[in-house]
Amino acid sequence: MPEQDRDGDLVDAYHRLLVDPDPAVQLRAARNWCAWEDALVPDTTPNPAFADPRFALGFARIVTHFWQHGSWLAEEVIRSVSRLAGVPAKLRHGVLDLRNLLATPWQLAAAWPGSELRMVDPGHRAAGQLAEAVVDATDAFRE
Repeated sequence: MPEQDRDGDLVDAYHRLLVDPDPAVQLRAARNWCAWEDALVPDTTPNPAFADPRFALGFARIVTHFWQHGSWLAEEVIRSVSRLAGVPAKLRHGVLDLRNLLATPWQLAAAWPGSELRMVDPGHRAAGQLAEAVVDATDAFRE
């Protein structure tokens, strides 16, 4: 990260690097972003998809774009979700999922009357307890 960008909005700074005219700058930023992503998931092997430069660049661009826009949960969405009262919602989020903004599911659940937020171990990847929790949640709608 260029020194002049280290004290500002790091997501915006990374996004600028990911769209830099120099492909070498883009790739270095993508690799660094993906290494950081891997470091956030405890006790797992690195994501093999991140070894593909095209995947890494696309992934990093999508995530920074998502974060730049507040995970698309703008204030008006949070204010208006109360209109979904009575529509069932089962929200699942990994306790150690530091890749996604932890405030997002909490804010959504707090604003959505009747929704159910369940924090699940361990984290981001759709495996283990998180995968089971998603299946259980969707299975509950069949009844």
